[in-house]
Amino acid sequence: MVEERWSLWQLYCCLDYLSHPFPVDIGVAVLTNYFYSPNVQAVMERRVCSYCGQSFFLAGQETALTPYLQHDVERFQSSRYHVMKDEEILLTEG
Repeated sequence: MVEERWSLWQLYCCLDYLSHPFPVDIGVAVLTNYFYSPNVQAVMERRVCSYCGQSFFLAGQETALTPYLQHDVERFQSSRYHVMKDEEILLTEG
Protein backbone atom coordinates (compact mmCIF):
# COMPACT_ATOMS: atom_id res chain seq x y z
CA MET A 1 0.00 0.00 0.00
CA VAL A 2 1.43 3.37 -1.05
CA GLU A 3 0.87 6.29 1.28
CA GLU A 4 -0.32 9.64 -0.03
CA ARG A 5 2.55 12.07 -0.42
CA TRP A 6 0.91 14.72 1.76
CA SER A 7 -1.12 13.19 4.55
CA LEU A 8 -0.05 14.95 7.75
CA TRP A 9 0.45 18.45 9.12
CA GLN A 10 2.99 18.81 11.90
CA LEU A 11 2.76 22.05 13.85
CA TYR A 12 5.89 23.38 15.56
CA CYS A 13 5.79 26.36 17.88
CA CYS A 14 8.65 28.48 19.09
CA LEU A 15 9.24 28.01 22.83
CA ASP A 16 8.86 31.77 23.26
CA TYR A 17 6.07 32.40 20.74
CA LEU A 18 3.97 34.33 23.26
CA SER A 19 6.51 37.16 23.13
CA HIS A 20 6.43 37.42 19.32
CA PRO A 21 4.75 40.65 18.25
CA PHE A 22 2.21 40.63 15.45
CA PRO A 23 2.83 39.78 12.57
CA VAL A 24 5.86 37.63 13.49
CA ASP A 25 5.09 33.92 12.97
CA ILE A 26 4.67 31.76 16.06
CA GLY A 27 5.95 28.61 14.42
CA VAL A 28 6.08 26.36 11.40
CA ALA A 29 3.38 24.13 9.88
CA VAL A 30 5.02 21.32 7.91
CA LEU A 31 3.15 19.27 5.34
CA THR A 32 4.53 15.73 5.34
CA ASN A 33 3.45 12.10 5.67
CA TYR A 34 3.94 9.40 8.27
CA PHE A 35 7.06 8.05 6.54
CA TYR A 36 8.99 11.36 6.60
CA SER A 37 7.48 12.58 9.85
CA PRO A 38 10.30 11.29 12.12
CA ASN A 39 12.94 12.93 9.90
CA VAL A 40 11.09 16.25 9.95
CA GLN A 41 10.75 16.08 13.72
CA ALA A 42 14.47 15.35 14.17
CA VAL A 43 15.40 18.34 12.00
CA MET A 44 12.94 20.68 13.70
CA GLU A 45 14.27 19.72 17.14
CA ARG A 46 17.64 21.16 16.05
CA ARG A 47 16.23 24.34 14.53
CA VAL A 48 15.85 27.67 16.30
CA CYS A 49 13.42 30.52 15.72
CA SER A 50 14.80 33.17 13.40
CA TYR A 51 13.09 35.87 15.45
CA CYS A 52 14.12 35.07 19.03
CA GLY A 53 16.57 32.15 18.81
CA GLN A 54 14.48 29.77 20.91
CA SER A 55 13.94 26.10 20.02
CA PHE A 56 10.80 24.64 18.47
CA PHE A 57 8.51 22.01 19.97
CA LEU A 58 5.95 19.75 18.31
CA ALA A 59 2.66 21.41 19.24
CA GLY A 60 0.38 19.02 17.38
CA GLN A 61 -0.49 17.05 14.28
CA GLU A 62 -3.49 17.04 11.97
CA THR A 63 -4.55 14.85 9.09
CA ALA A 64 -4.00 16.60 5.77
CA LEU A 65 -6.85 15.99 3.36
CA THR A 66 -5.68 16.62 -0.20
CA PRO A 67 -8.83 18.42 -1.42
CA TYR A 68 -8.50 20.92 1.44
CA LEU A 69 -4.77 21.67 1.37
CA GLN A 70 -5.22 25.27 0.22
CA HIS A 71 -7.78 25.85 2.97
CA ASP A 72 -5.31 24.44 5.51
CA VAL A 73 -2.50 26.63 4.20
CA GLU A 74 -4.65 29.74 4.57
CA ARG A 75 -5.85 28.66 8.02
CA PHE A 76 -2.32 28.07 9.32
CA GLN A 77 -1.04 31.31 7.81
CA SER A 78 -3.85 33.25 9.46
CA SER A 79 -2.85 31.56 12.74
CA ARG A 80 0.70 32.92 12.20
CA TYR A 81 2.43 29.71 11.12
CA HIS A 82 5.03 29.66 8.36
CA VAL A 83 3.87 26.88 6.02
CA MET A 84 6.47 24.54 4.51
CA LYS A 85 6.67 21.15 2.81
CA ASP A 86 8.84 18.47 4.35
CA GLU A 87 11.18 18.52 1.36
CA GLU A 88 12.01 22.18 2.13
CA ILE A 89 12.92 21.23 5.71
CA LEU A 90 14.87 18.11 4.77
CA LEU A 91 16.77 19.63 1.81
CA THR A 92 18.09 22.54 3.86
CA GLU A 93 19.42 20.12 6.47
CA GLY A 94 21.75 18.48 3.90
